Parts: sequence; structure tokens; C-alpha cells
Amino acid sequence: FHFNSYYVDVREWLHHNHKRYVKVKIGPDQSVSTVNRKGETLRKINLHETSSLLVEVSQDSNKPMILLRPLRDHDLVLQFDNNGSRKKFLTKLESFLLNHKKTLEIIHTYRDVMLANAETKEKRQKRLEHFFREAYALTFGLKPGEKRKFEDVSNDVIMVMRTSLSKKEFAEALGMKPDSLFVKQMFSCVDKDHDGRISFQEFLDTVVLFTRGKTDSKLRIIFDMCDHDGNGVIDKNELTKMLRSLVDIAKTNSMSENEVMQLIEGMFASAGLEDKDELIYDDFKHMMSEYRGDLIAIGLDCKGAKQNFLDTSTNIARMTSFQINPYPDPEPMFILKKWNQFITYLEENRQPIVYLLIFFVTTIVLFLERFITYSHLSEHTDLRHVMGYGIAVTRGSAASLSFCYSLLLLTMCRNLMTKIRELPLHQYIPLDSHVQFHKIVALTGLFFTGNSV
Repeated sequence: FHFNSYYVDVREWLHHNHKRYVKVKIGPDQSVSTVNRKGETLRKINLHETSSLLVEVSQDSNKPMILLRPLRDHDLVLQFDNNGSRKKFLTKLESFLLNHKKTLEIIHTYRDVMLANAETKEKRQKRLEHFFREAYALTFGLKPGEKRKFEDVSNDVIMVMRTSLSKKEFAEALGMKPDSLFVKQMFSCVDKDHDGRISFQEFLDTVVLFTRGKTDSKLRIIFDMCDHDGNGVIDKNELTKMLRSLVDIAKTNSMSENEVMQLIEGMFASAGLEDKDELIYDDFKHMMSEYRGDLIAIGLDCKGAKQNFLDTSTNIARMTSFQINPYPDPEPMFILKKWNQFITYLEENRQPIVYLLIFFVTTIVLFLERFITYSHLSEHTDLRHVMGYGIAVTRGSAASLSFCYSLLLLTMCRNLMTKIRELPLHQYIPLDSHVQFHKIVALTGLFFTGNSV
């Protein structure tokens, strides 16, 4: 049957000091997405390649949470308003997965354990930074083809060496788009075991190859990248597509299709291969040797380290100057740390804060309106002579009290709260904070009661 999209408002847990309000969308395609208040997609988890989705469910918290652990992506941690909304979400998710012939695997765990083990985007980013630093640090200690021994490294480095890159992360490392031809072909060549991930050793082999490897080895991998169909030869069409990608990487002036084709025809003619429509590796090597100087500038900008395809000497110079900071980032100053916590608090509670401001401004305006009326208008002159300005304070407090008491009743109307939660309007009202708001209104009413007495 057809599964319509399902939306639910939750808080996404990013790290211990930050959550954000998002809307989680299930379907209609095989994906789970998070959307911000403007309707912009923040993240999309593709479920096409997975047969089962693992979900961890907290069992010891008054703030029910779940953790979605998608294949080849960082975790998604969500906090729900109550157990009922979480149960409904899990039911919808399971129905959605069954509709696409997939299964939902639920594991019950403790909240602290879940959050401690969550592979969030922030944790993933730090691990990837460590991944690249370690790869570049090892580059000058290994020869092409040599493997790093596990007994020579610490546990932290072993953890990094077990990390693998997705195509998207690999593209980000190159500063390119995941759907570009160059990234697809490069990823396919580097991913030697074809498991859809690039292991630390595969990435390290590539870095060592492009920085310290022989020119013949570099040309071989370029040839394999141009050979889209893997038949051992490359034709002019395949070479045209790859050359356009290389031109884009080199960030030279844009070339039209005809200009690229003319360039390739000229390369074939200069190498004496104008009669051939396809090239084997030896032909390609001969042709590239004719243009070695022109292709020196073409390289990869990988996390700050420029790697040329053909020029080994400049690679050594560049990679030697690539500094790796062995020290962790310094702890921020106490004042800065407190300021960051304050900003985070404002960000997480901006909606309740806005409503509190509206409440206090309204209360003060009501008080001042009555106070000014009984203090200055002529019809209350006799009262002022008898009671002084006390009558103005009393009347102002009474107006504010009436407003506070009406809100006290409104915040305890549970049936009304339930109805509002079912409407789209509820995302603009912080219903989860109604108890705290009730207490604040009560204290404000108590203040004006004492003021009137």
C-alpha cells in the first residue's frame, strides 16, 4: 500500500549542551528526514541500501529519547514530548519500513549509555579530522605499498585506523560534490574491496601514492579512472569527460565541449596517435608523457594538502609544510565558556523566552495603564485626596491579577492542551513548558497580591 508522509515535532539532540527543534519526516520515498521551522531539509537518511534499521530506545527518562543508527551515516538522536508520541512515531516507522520490506530492530538501553555511545555529527567530524591528521602524519613514514603495524600505534590511533569514509565524506575531503564524475571514479579506484567505504589503509595508500609514488603508478590510477566501463581501454569520449573534470579541479577557465574535444584531438596528434579512437595503457602513458609539464598544476585539494598527480618533488615540499597540531584545542576561558552556555540556553529555549517576555510586558502595561488612570485623570481626583496614590497601585495590581488568574486556569486545561497538540498550531506554542509557565504566573500573581495589600 502507499505510505503517506508522516511528520512529528521533536528535539534533535546534537550534543550535551545543544538541542534544536526539528520536524521529522518519514517517507514517502525510502528516507527519514529532519526539517527546520522554515521547511528546509536539514538532513536526509537514505534507507535504500539497508534491509534493517537499528533504533535504541531510552527506558529510564522522563524525557523519552530514541537513537536511529543508519547504515554508513552518523546517528540521529531525538527527544520526544512524551512516551505516547514516541510510541506513535515508532509504530509509524515500523509500518513504513515493512511497507518497503525492511525491518525495525529495537534495543532498549539507558539514556546516559545511549548518549555516551551516540556517533553524532560532531563526534564523527572530530574522528575524521583525526583520521586525516594521522594519514598525513604517516605519509612520510611509509613507502608505497607498505602497511602500518598495529602494535606500533596507540589505542586512539587504532580506533582511527578502523574508521572508514563514505563517498560523501570523501568528496568533502576533496572539496568537491559527491555526484561529480571525478569523485565517483576516484572513489571506485580507491575502494579496492568495493564495499562502498574507503578504509584508513585504502586512503593512506592513495595519499602515499600521490605524494611519494612513481609517475607510472599515478598514471595507472588516472587511466583506470578514465576507463569507465573497465574494459582496459579508454576512448575519446571517456577521456573527454575525465579531462573536463580535471579542468574543473584545476580551476582554470571554463572550456566548452568543442574546445575539450579539440584539445584531445591535438593530444592524440602530438603523440602520433591520431589514427586511434581508443587507447591502451601504453598509448595513454606515451601521450601523457608528452604533456607532463602542462598537467603539473592538476591535483587534489585534500584537507589542506595539495597533491599533484605527476610532480613528486613539489608534493614532498607541500606535504612537509602541512603542519599537524599534536595538541588538543585549549579549554576556553571561564567567562567565554559561561557565555557560550548562555547563548546555547537562549537558543534552546527561545520560544518559551519570547512568550515570557510577552507575558511580563502585558502584565506591566496593564498595571501602568490603571496606575496612570487613577493617578492623573480628573474624574478620580476625590479618590486621590482620600486614599492618595495607594488607590492607583491597588487598581493597577488588580488589573494585573485578573490577567494572571485567567492564565493560571488556562495553563491547567489539559483537554485543551491535548487538542492543540493535534493541530499544526502547536509547533508555535511551547506546550511542554506549561507547568513551568503556570508556576511563573502564580509567583507573579503573588507579587501583585502583596503589592495591592
